Amino acid sequence: MSLGIVVKGPEGLVLAAESRITLTADMIDGQKVIVNFDNATKLLSFSKPNISVGAVTYGLASLGLRAAHSFIPEFEASLPKERLSIKEFSNELSKFFMDQWKEEKMPDVNDYKGPDMTFVVAGFDEDDIYGRVFLFDIPHKPDPDEKNPDPPGFGITWGG
Repeated sequence: MSLGIVVKGPEGLVLAAESRITLTADMIDGQKVIVNFDNATKLLSFSKPNISVGAVTYGLASLGLRAAHSFIPEFEASLPKERLSIKEFSNELSKFFMDQWKEEKMPDVNDYKGPDMTFVVAGFDEDDIYGRVFLFDIPHKPDPDEKNPDPPGFGITWGG
C-alpha cells in the first residue's frame, strides 16, 4: 500500500510519502515472488531553477525495473534552463513519464488494467502568494488536473 499526501494551506505546502515499494518478480520456474523494499524515494525534489516544486508519487511502483525517482536526472536534463510555472512543470513531468512508459515497453494504455503511477506536483509560481497543486496518472490520465485552485483553494490531495 502506498500513501502520498499534499496539503495546501495559507501558510504553505506540505508533501509527504511513505517509502515502501512492492514489486513482483517472475522466477525461472514461472512462480511469482512478491518483494518489498522499505527505502524507496517517493518524495521527489528538483534542482535549480525548479527548486520551488516537489512531487509525491504512489500507485504503480516502477516502470520496468526503475522507480520514478531513478528517472529524475534524465527528466531534469530535458528541461529548459529557465524556471517553469508549476503547471508547465507538471505538463513536462507527465509528458516525460508517458514517454518512459513507451520506452520501457510497458503495456499499451488501452490494454493495461493495473494501477496507474500517480504524481501529485506542488510548488510556488514566481511572485505568487499561495502554492499550486496538480495531479496526473500515468498512463490513463496524463493531463495534469489542478487541485484546490485559488481562491482560496486550500485543502488536501492524497491517495494510495
